[in-house]
Amino acid sequence: MEFLSSFPSTTIQSKPVNLEIEAENYGSIPVWQRAIDMLEPNSLKQGDIGVEVKKLQQALHLLSVYNGPVDGRFDMMTAASLRILQLVLNIESTGEFDDTTWCALMHQINQIPPT
Repeated sequence: MEFLSSFPSTTIQSKPVNLEIEAENYGSIPVWQRAIDMLEPNSLKQGDIGVEVKKLQQALHLLSVYNGPVDGRFDMMTAASLRILQLVLNIESTGEFDDTTWCALMHQINQIPPT
């Protein structure tokens, strides 16, 4: 799980966030897999509202990069969390969820061998 172990520890709003989640599971489904299964390639940015934003917030929460409300509002905290994920994925840190971010995340996840 080289990808997940490459997540640094970081701070969001002065709260420490541990981004290494490989050992955490919900039943037999790893957390990262649940997070990825929620997402579809969408173009989401700050100011957007809706179910797709809520799915993104849930996924970011499961990936331990977001600790804000899962309310379907793409706010500054959602954008900051997405920027952290983009930095880890080694792509442009825009704070927007786009095809590039989705594809980079899928590529990294597909590199993880099945358990």
